[in-house]
Amino acid sequence: MPYRRRVRVKTSTLVIAGSAIAAVVAVGIAAYIMMPTFLAASSPVERRSYDSWSDAPSRSQDPAAARPTWAPADATDIRLEYRVRNVPGYALSMRTADGLEPTACVRLDDAHGGPAMYSELLPDDLPDRPYTCGDGHAVWFDAGHVYAWSTVEPIDGAAPH
Repeated sequence: MPYRRRVRVKTSTLVIAGSAIAAVVAVGIAAYIMMPTFLAASSPVERRSYDSWSDAPSRSQDPAAARPTWAPADATDIRLEYRVRNVPGYALSMRTADGLEPTACVRLDDAHGGPAMYSELLPDDLPDRPYTCGDGHAVWFDAGHVYAWSTVEPIDGAAPH
């Protein structure tokens, strides 16, 4: 009968192996948690500006850059930023004398986590209870300016931008 040697595994070897496995698991969890941030950072932002909505593309040409149905027709100095991949991010700023049609919009219960994308188009102080006008974006009107943005927590009916 052949001689079999007993192999003893040192406790330190088990500790090292366990630590390595724990490190791999921790890195995997961190990567999973950071994935939305990485996707958002790697998603290019399209920037558009129009003197008026008549300069904007039609909905069939570019749905993300076209005039939202709730946007005042008299709007000028229109600025738009949106992510071009399927990661939330949309910000809109425009000037208008007409303002918003209040019956077309509904006040939200909260800010839904605030804007999903940083944009210099938006003022620093956004309201805690903006409106939504049916396209899933938060909307605010202040002193002749209309602002709209996608929120961190989606609003019912939100279209991906």
